[in-house]
Amino acid sequence: MPVLAPVRASMFSPFARRNIPTERIRLVLNTERNEETKIIGKVAIEILLPEEFPEKYTDQLVRVAEKCTVKKNLENPPLFEIYTKRETKKE
Repeated sequence: MPVLAPVRASMFSPFARRNIPTERIRLVLNTERNEETKIIGKVAIEILLPEEFPEKYTDQLVRVAEKCTVKKNLENPPLFEIYTKRETKKE
């Protein structure tokens, strides 16, 4: 999923610096829709680790994911400003 590329980059960089392979780690995004509002009410990110990923770093990986900039922006979304602007013809 292209939208997860920034999440992957920010989550895995501390481990790549330690030469811990991250290419086989997969992220699975699960969403739950709010029945009343019909919009997404919950997002869960499942981190699938390869067998060789060091056990001692699994808690750190979750902590890093919790600090992810993309996650923070979803938790505190920006205000949206939507407007129109008519272009004028240049002569």
